[in-house]
Amino acid sequence: MAAPVSFEVAMAFRLQRYFALAGGAALLVIATTIVFLYERSQRQQIVTSIERQNILLATMAANHLGTQIPAGDPRLDAFAGVASHMPGSPFHSLVRDQLMRNLKGLPVLKVMIFRGNDTIFSTDPNQIGAKKADAEIVESMRRQVPVSHLSHRDQFDTGGEQLVDRDIVETYVPTGLAGATPGQLETPVYFELYTDVTPLMVEFRTDRTRLMIMLLLAFGILYATLLLIVRRAEFTMREQQKSLEKRADELLALTTELTEARDALQESNNQKDRFFSVIAHDLKSPFNALLGFSQLLSEQGGMLAREKVTEYGRMVHQAAEAAYKLLEDLLDWSRLNMDRIEFNPEAFNLCDLMQQNEIRFGPMAAFKEIDLILIPPSVRPVRVLADIQMVDAILRNLISNAVKFTHPGGQIILSCKKMGEMVEISIADTGIGIPPDRAAHLFDLGKGTTQGTQGESGTGLGLQICRELADRQGGQLTFDSTPGEGTTFRFTLPMADQLKKTA
Repeated sequence: MAAPVSFEVAMAFRLQRYFALAGGAALLVIATTIVFLYERSQRQQIVTSIERQNILLATMAANHLGTQIPAGDPRLDAFAGVASHMPGSPFHSLVRDQLMRNLKGLPVLKVMIFRGNDTIFSTDPNQIGAKKADAEIVESMRRQVPVSHLSHRDQFDTGGEQLVDRDIVETYVPTGLAGATPGQLETPVYFELYTDVTPLMVEFRTDRTRLMIMLLLAFGILYATLLLIVRRAEFTMREQQKSLEKRADELLALTTELTEARDALQESNNQKDRFFSVIAHDLKSPFNALLGFSQLLSEQGGMLAREKVTEYGRMVHQAAEAAYKLLEDLLDWSRLNMDRIEFNPEAFNLCDLMQQNEIRFGPMAAFKEIDLILIPPSVRPVRVLADIQMVDAILRNLISNAVKFTHPGGQIILSCKKMGEMVEISIADTGIGIPPDRAAHLFDLGKGTTQGTQGESGTGLGLQICRELADRQGGQLTFDSTPGEGTTFRFTLPMADQLKKTA
């Protein structure tokens, strides 16, 4: 189960996509804004520069005209609207000659002079006498300040030539004439000059294009660099996220293992508590018998009949044997839980080991008048690959239990047979059997406790040891039982020629 990815991390993984869109748009807006401000600044600079030039030209023209026409000269009346100012008049010729000298070599396309709204002079003779009603003129007249603006003309008539596709700066300059009396110039006089700035605008547009290209290149490099940084950052974040997910999985797995280990430890502790409770209880019986009968023998041995001494001695022996068996199971169980029993497999003849246990438990079975029968296999020898000590412990426990839970006159049959790659060993008795409610918990410590046919106690510890020993050798311990008829335990071992080893 992977750890959930936070919303912030998921959004960060789309950082490159967002930056590619937002960053590109932002850089384009910045570049466009810079070009716009540059264009505005350059246009204003061109207009300001041409305006200064036109003011200087208009002022010089007015001063020269004023100094060349003495006071009282009828030509001054042209400014007062008295004399004729049509082309060919003395006034027109004087002004034209003066302007031509001042404008020589300059890109001024046309000059007009106004008194009020009347055009009293123009380098385009067709416009002389025309009325002028323009917002810029009105504003210039009202404030007595020059007014200029830049415009593009598809066509422009200079009076002698028709120009196309031109950029023009138009300037209105209010002024007066030196030497003119106040009465003669009660109405303001102003100049209107049209200056061709097309070369400047062509150069400006070229510079603007270059600026745009340079900005795009610079911002493109910046954009690419930042995009690489963002991409690297996103890659790093992805790797960190994978590392975090892996770490989270490891922590989750570790947490699960710790939880399972805690539960197993708790169960182990509970099992040990039950185990020691059962052991303490079951040890009381043989030790009470040992103490009681040994005390009788020590105190009254000389007065007891020979038969009684023999009976008490047999009771002491049975109690000691039960205590020894219980302690032996306890030692085996503790070694198994501490993993102190080593598995040392070797090939050996199973029939020999079964015969040794028949001889070992023969007297015990005979004492209870039980027939212990070993049925040899049809094909001998039967060689298995197993730990002989572990197999012997399994046989001892199962045969001992069979004797314990079989009534006098009963029967116990030991046998083995081959089953494919395995050998199955069975111990079948005609004893009391196992009730279904106990069969479900037969291998649970303390839950399978029963009494033998002669009061022998059983804790289930031996069966638990047998199952563990069978599992360690690659086998399996099973049983089937019918209450009142008997029980058959079976366990399997690998045959020696299969060379199977289970740690």
